[in-house]
Amino acid sequence: MPKARFVGGMALSAFAAAGCGLFPASSKPDVVVPANPTMIRYVDPSAVDGLVTMTMTEGEESPRRVHISYPRLKDAPVMNEALRTEAERQLLGFHAATEAARPAAASRSQADGSPKGDDTQEDGGDGDGGAQDAGRPDMGGADRARPGAADVDETAVRRGIGARPELNVDWQLVAASPAVFGVRLRTGRHVGVDWGRSSRTLWYDRTRDRVTGSSGLLSGQAALQELARLVREGLAGRGAAVERDRVTADPALFDSMAFNLNGDLVVEFDDCQIGSCALGRVAVAVPAERAGTLLSATGHRAQYSPRAAGRTYLPGMSEVWPEVDAPSGGAGAPAGADGTAAVPEAGAPGAAAPDTNTPDTSTSDTSTSGEGASEQVDCAEVKCVALTFDDGPGPETPRLLDMLRGLGARATFFTVGANAAADPWLLGRMAAEGHEVGNHSWAHRDLSRLSTSKIADALGRTQELIKAHTGQAPTLARAPYGVESEEVRDTARRLGLTLVGWDVNTVGSAETVGVATAGRPGAETIARRAVEGAHDGAVILLHDTCGTAVDAVPAIVEGLRGKGYALVTVGELYGEPGSRTEHAEGSGGNAAAGGP
Repeated sequence: MPKARFVGGMALSAFAAAGCGLFPASSKPDVVVPANPTMIRYVDPSAVDGLVTMTMTEGEESPRRVHISYPRLKDAPVMNEALRTEAERQLLGFHAATEAARPAAASRSQADGSPKGDDTQEDGGDGDGGAQDAGRPDMGGADRARPGAADVDETAVRRGIGARPELNVDWQLVAASPAVFGVRLRTGRHVGVDWGRSSRTLWYDRTRDRVTGSSGLLSGQAALQELARLVREGLAGRGAAVERDRVTADPALFDSMAFNLNGDLVVEFDDCQIGSCALGRVAVAVPAERAGTLLSATGHRAQYSPRAAGRTYLPGMSEVWPEVDAPSGGAGAPAGADGTAAVPEAGAPGAAAPDTNTPDTSTSDTSTSGEGASEQVDCAEVKCVALTFDDGPGPETPRLLDMLRGLGARATFFTVGANAAADPWLLGRMAAEGHEVGNHSWAHRDLSRLSTSKIADALGRTQELIKAHTGQAPTLARAPYGVESEEVRDTARRLGLTLVGWDVNTVGSAETVGVATAGRPGAETIARRAVEGAHDGAVILLHDTCGTAVDAVPAIVEGLRGKGYALVTVGELYGEPGSRTEHAEGSGGNAAAGGP
């Protein structure tokens, strides 16, 4: 995927030593804490050439909520394999934890007087404390307006009764230079009642083509012991809730480390790791001059990387980076008034222009039929269906867009903000080629478990990003997993969003989506489910993060058109002039929500 040809542009996201959780790179900071030594400026992923987001999920009707994302870097197969392996390790660990928790959950539900059963039934049951599974026919409740979205019992969710287990892994770039990359994986996990957070940072040394965990930033066991002592020293005064004696020279405790702009080594701990779970995130910044004596060669390269945060790196330009064994304190740093490389800022004269994937639309015509164009239709006169693609953009999205353009078909893309931030130009291409871009939240968390402010953040940040790259704020949103609560509906309404579900799900309850291969449905199966399940006014759920789903698109389009259906966007199907607005009333099993 073409990108702006530089690395090193930064997007600020600050965090307190004990307080708010961390969020992926964004155009806005989440928390502004001036002079906080544990503040890290994450690298804007859209500024890194060749970077795409990989996604691993389980189907919306799965007994578990799973959404794992991680970057794939250009020309870094060793790092890419390490990230994939880590994603699979977390998924397998989550499966094991949820299986172990099933008997306890069943006992707890019965003790609380809940209906007998558990949330892992493939037929849906009461998996969300009485919630109906997304996409399943509504057999009762005639006043239900959104048969494609699962309502939840908010009280049950807050108590953790019947709530489906959830695993959410997102990422940030803590460093990106010609010498080193740092990828921080942030994991949230809900098994039982509590939501637990942890992080792990992997480092890729380009000069050695080697991946290491964060402890690899240090020169050896003696350095790790000294770092543990410095961290205990830094925790003095944090209160009795922090148990400093838990900080030992165990590499597992030091699995997430990065550097701030001053070169200080920021060590962060998982929830409950060195004290009360109520503390939230705990982090310590070890001053650069003290940390520098403990670093390995890879550590020195990593320490230097954020010091060039105010500059960008253009491949092909002359720039000096620290030698393999360079000591800390600036030896080997490039010349410049501030000790950083004097290279052009992005967009400045002499800087490489972004090589985007947005087509030239000056002569395009999407109002006529034929290859590369889409025919406008009146759904009051002809049978219409809407293809929707969730969870992208991803590495398969450009191929899908090419395919749809060649077929003259339009679709609706419900994009995840964190994924779109890595490839925002694809949003412009979607809009330019006649597709509709909808909101699928920022990091694909189950919104029904979040506070109103966090729901607003997850949807609002995605709104801003889409508007910035398409010129128009979305009017449609799809809640992750199709799970809604009253807070989710109210917040979406305030943001001018209509929540949209689906009628036809092409992924079974025991199947996976995305880059995972085990259990993923084949293209023929996906195409058959889409075509056989279609009916007039149907919304069909697909995923542009899944290669087999993209492979199935030609057969889906051919099959639907062979049955007399026109392919339109969800907005055309339910909301725009000329569409059949009576479907928005919720009758007949259609999936659209009412207006905000």
